Amino acid sequence: MWSGRLDDAERHVKRSIALNPSLALAAMYMSSLRCWRCDVDGTDTWARQAQELSPVDPMLPFAAVSRAMARFGAGRYDEALEIVDEVIEVAPELPSVWRIRAASLEMLGRHEEAADSVSRLLALQPFTLDWARTNLTPFVDTDRWDIYLSALGRAGVPEA
Repeated sequence: MWSGRLDDAERHVKRSIALNPSLALAAMYMSSLRCWRCDVDGTDTWARQAQELSPVDPMLPFAAVSRAMARFGAGRYDEALEIVDEVIEVAPELPSVWRIRAASLEMLGRHEEAADSVSRLLALQPFTLDWARTNLTPFVDTDRWDIYLSALGRAGVPEA
């Protein structure tokens, strides 16, 4: 999944689920896979299943991040912001929440708040747009990925 080979990853995660339907981590991975396709309903379904399988799992914030990212990809920035703000309450150390928060705020025209989120992000992780292009899994729809990276850049994430 992290190398962008989503079809192969999905095949393997489906096999994991078939072998062990109670494996919450596999449900979380399936949620992430649906997120990169901007499939909000699929992302939510698998995140909910992960939560039902393991309600106190320390990995659950990552399922919420997938839910937020799917919404960003679908252009539902206010909903993405709502989700990451909830995650920040329990896991403020996750750089991904600050990235999604910054991009969502920028898309909502709330530049000062977006810039503040970038400051929080950079305090947690050295982060550039070049690094994101190389290391993050992009949306299948590259136009949506470009919108995400552009919003981060406008919010103050450095290019290199």
